[in-house]
Amino acid sequence: LASHLRHPVVYVSWYACAAFCDWLTLAEQPEECVYRSYFAEDAASAGSNPSDNSALRGGYRLPAVHEWSWAARGGRLDVSYPWELYPLVLPESDLHRWRGRLESEGSDPEKDPLWQWLMSWRSVYKDVLLNMPKEHVPVLSEPFSAFGTSGMMGNVKEWCHDLSGQSHERRAILGATSYLGERSFAFDYGIALFPQNTNPDVGFRLCRSLSNAELAVLARRESEIADLQAGPR
Repeated sequence: LASHLRHPVVYVSWYACAAFCDWLTLAEQPEECVYRSYFAEDAASAGSNPSDNSALRGGYRLPAVHEWSWAARGGRLDVSYPWELYPLVLPESDLHRWRGRLESEGSDPEKDPLWQWLMSWRSVYKDVLLNMPKEHVPVLSEPFSAFGTSGMMGNVKEWCHDLSGQSHERRAILGATSYLGERSFAFDYGIALFPQNTNPDVGFRLCRSLSNAELAVLARRESEIADLQAGPR
C-alpha cells in the first residue's frame, strides 16, 4: 500500500468524485459547493446535469470536457495526439521559426541533423506511452505541459463533469491508457460510463474557477510581470 500512495486514485465512481469535490469545498467556501443541489435531487431527476452554471461557482469540481481537452492539448488545436506536443521545452512557435529559417536558407528541415534529433523525441515519447505497463504509475512522473499539467494522457483515464453527448445518464471520461491502444490517445477520443461505475484505470483530477477577486489579483500580477520584462522606461 505504501508504494502506491503517490499513484492516482482508481476504482472511484463519478458520485464519489463529486462528493469529494464538495467535501473539499465545505472546508473553504461552503456556499460554493457545486454538487450539493445534485445530491439533494430525488432519484427520478438525478440524471440531470448538476449545476449547469458550475463554472460560475468557486468550489472544487470535475473539469468540463472542453476544459479538460484544452488543458491536455496545452491550448493548441493543431495537434491530435500527445506526442505531437513534444518537445515540451520548446514552444511550437519557436519550432516553426526554426523550420522557416532552415527553409529560407535552402535546407531541407527533414534532413537537418539537429531537427531530426529533436523530432526523434516525439517518436520516443510515443513509444513510451504506447508501451507503458498495464498499470498506473506515480503522479507527476511525466513532464509538465505548457499549462503546468502532467499525466493527462497515458496514466489513467479521468472523469469529467459533463453528461456524455445525448446521454441523460452516463458521464464523460477522457484520457488514455495503454489498455486501449493508439486510437485511445487521440485528444478527441472518449468513453462514457454510468456514474456509479468504477474501473481499474479510471481516476479523476480537480479544477476550480477563479473568483472575481482572484482574477483581479492575477491580472495585476501579470501586469507587474509585463512591466518587469519591459525594463526601465
